[in-house]
Amino acid sequence: MKGFAHLDGLTRSIRLVHFTDPHIQPERGAVEGVQRALRAIQALSPDVDGLLLGGDVVMNSVGVRIERAQEQWDLWDHVIADHADLPIAPCIGNQDCWGWNRKSSGCNGSEPLFGKKMAMHRLGMPAPYYRLQVGIWRILVLDSLQQGGSHGYTARLDPEQRKWLASELADNTTSPTLVMSHVPLVAGPADFFSSRVEAPNERGDWLYPGQHLHADSFEILELFRRHPNVKVCVAGHIHCRQRIEFRGVTYLHSPAVCGEWWRGDYLGFGSGFTVLDLEPDGAFQATGVDVSAELRPSST
Repeated sequence: MKGFAHLDGLTRSIRLVHFTDPHIQPERGAVEGVQRALRAIQALSPDVDGLLLGGDVVMNSVGVRIERAQEQWDLWDHVIADHADLPIAPCIGNQDCWGWNRKSSGCNGSEPLFGKKMAMHRLGMPAPYYRLQVGIWRILVLDSLQQGGSHGYTARLDPEQRKWLASELADNTTSPTLVMSHVPLVAGPADFFSSRVEAPNERGDWLYPGQHLHADSFEILELFRRHPNVKVCVAGHIHCRQRIEFRGVTYLHSPAVCGEWWRGDYLGFGSGFTVLDLEPDGAFQATGVDVSAELRPSST
């Protein structure tokens, strides 16, 4: 993707930022909030080598007319223009898929930019999933989203992507590997609480929101189990920060840049991102950065 070629083959530590769910829009001070978070990245020392853009770049393109969708993408182009030298590796979020709600968007599905095509065009993505080489690290960016289901999407890999992932892991069993998806591959406590269920149901079962987790997680994690060079997976979507260690892989869920959709904190998690230092020996460090001290609830 854009600007990463110079990092291939480097033997020093690589510093990346997982920056997810900015949900940019004209309202609620979102533009200023995204600019504030990007300035926080600029202020980091050592400097950042690249941005892992985790999806849901815009607030909502699923159920809006093309003019509104394009307006939000124009705002993203505006704020990121001041950081033109920062390499960006994006993935697609559910809110980035234009027109999937055909009733409210007015789409019929034949539009040239329908679905993921608008996001891919605006973010310069040749494909919805891909591989990057960053130093000695391999980065696999997944496409979490398939149209359909009760929420308008199902989080899973399509059959072709599943074969691609298996092939990528089989073809290189030595490079330390980072996987990025929009929707998480494992569940943690924040996932239960984000459904705002305060107690188990009448059967004593905790309810887990299906749209918060890959439906094919078991199959993907079985692939990872056979390939121990998969070291870390990053995801957004749930707007909460958590770290889960499972079978030798670290799963990092970053908070949303937008907090609670630019209304303040979400379940105690404010605006923030995750700094990843990828070492040449295959180790890594992850540091959370919270910029919510400047995030204020808006009356709009």
